[in-house]
Amino acid sequence: MTDATPTVSMIVVADGPWDDTFRCLRALQEGAAGVSRELIVVDDGTRDETGLALPRLEGLTALRSNAPRGFSTAANAGAAIARGRYLAFLHADAEPHPDWLAPLLAVVEADPGVAVAASRLLTRDGMVEADGVVFAYAAPYPLTPVAHGAGAPALPAADVLEASAASGAAMLVRADAFRAAQGFDEAHGTAAGALDLCLRLRAAGGRLVVARASVAVHHARCSGEISDADAAWLTRRWLGKVPLFDPAAYRERTPAPRRPGRPPLSVVVPMRNALGTVAPCLEALARNLGPDDELIIADAGSEDGTREFASLFAAERGGSTRFVDGGAPGGLEGALRAGLGAASRPLAVLFHPVAQAPDGFLDALTQLLDRPGAPAAVATPMPPAGTCVSGPASLLRALGADAPTAFFAADAAALSQALRARGEALGLVEQ
Repeated sequence: MTDATPTVSMIVVADGPWDDTFRCLRALQEGAAGVSRELIVVDDGTRDETGLALPRLEGLTALRSNAPRGFSTAANAGAAIARGRYLAFLHADAEPHPDWLAPLLAVVEADPGVAVAASRLLTRDGMVEADGVVFAYAAPYPLTPVAHGAGAPALPAADVLEASAASGAAMLVRADAFRAAQGFDEAHGTAAGALDLCLRLRAAGGRLVVARASVAVHHARCSGEISDADAAWLTRRWLGKVPLFDPAAYRERTPAPRRPGRPPLSVVVPMRNALGTVAPCLEALARNLGPDDELIIADAGSEDGTREFASLFAAERGGSTRFVDGGAPGGLEGALRAGLGAASRPLAVLFHPVAQAPDGFLDALTQLLDRPGAPAAVATPMPPAGTCVSGPASLLRALGADAPTAFFAADAAALSQALRARGEALGLVEQ
């Protein structure tokens, strides 16, 4: 069915194989009966029979790119010629159930404040893949997209859920809101592009809902999964601006009591481009700190969002949590020296952002320094990042000046040698 001004423009991004695209198109014909619509299929540089088959089909407009450009660019190309009041975006590997479109239209027609209505996505075995996407803290990224409801049985549901974002696999967007937001960001063409669009629409005042009576089977991709590069981009753009839920309940945890008699500590964490581990690392360290301890985060010119997160973390915690700019030219060794230079407590601990300290870790590590005949410093390997070391802050500062690379070696041999050159011994604790 076509119309001069269709209600819905259905935009399918086809990136192969043809079987996926054909299944999706067949389902669209069966699932949008009675709705004024147009169908636009964008062939995103496929190399199979898609390029030959699409132009032969009636009732659709086919666009083709000679090379893959990604979902965001392809979807924008389809939206550029769309005439509908609403834009329904679909991945070609999505198979909408019959009557999938009606619940989405009902929601946006009933509430002008809804900018996006998304379908419930199911896996091929009939489990929930996503009832929209929410963002978790430190799981592991500071801003981690999580498919809401993933793995639950797909029991029939007719309710409408609020969500932070949605996959582009099957969602309906108001055309005027989409164009006001300037569409998908074409630098990010997979899940991140759809997530970012949803966040921009919400930031402009629109609501995003999941109409769970609208169902599509998602045959290939997993909603919300993003690459490290896209996670870095989303973190830089949206950290501090998006409501987060906290599955690990970091904020509610009560720090463990410090070991009686332990001197105050300066915990120094030198880092560069550690976005995938830094948030849970710092949270675990914070649980180990006593009221007189300090946490110093020294960044070596991170470019992946680590710097922005670490700075925000220090600003939010305040007090004895500080961010130190170690500068990019000096690398991790420069960040180490800057962090140790800022240390003001009698004992210092160098910790690497690849690990999470269990409760009581700092107490147990430093307790080894209290024993009669104890070594000057105690270390435990943290491959591949280097060695976690505890000792007098003055000693670690001196080592950081003379032999900074020893802290980042694959084992503790170089560090032990640097201490022996000073007439001191290193105690080694295997994890």
